[in-house]
Amino acid sequence: MRNGRRIILDTNIWVSYIIGRKLDEITKLILDHNLIVFSCNELEEELEEVLSRDKFTKVLHFKPDFY
Repeated sequence: MRNGRRIILDTNIWVSYIIGRKLDEITKLILDHNLIVFSCNELEEELEEVLSRDKFTKVLHFKPDFY
């Protein structure tokens, strides 16, 4: 594992990232290995539940479990 700041991204950040809001700085930091993103089952379940809501299924091109 490379050295980098270890973070957990909140569900709101993931939702914004997935629906295409501009989060270029986070993307660059992750790709440059300056951020190491951690997750847990609870966060993943919450994200799937949130993305399954009607207001998000209208803008997503894939089912939430794809992400």
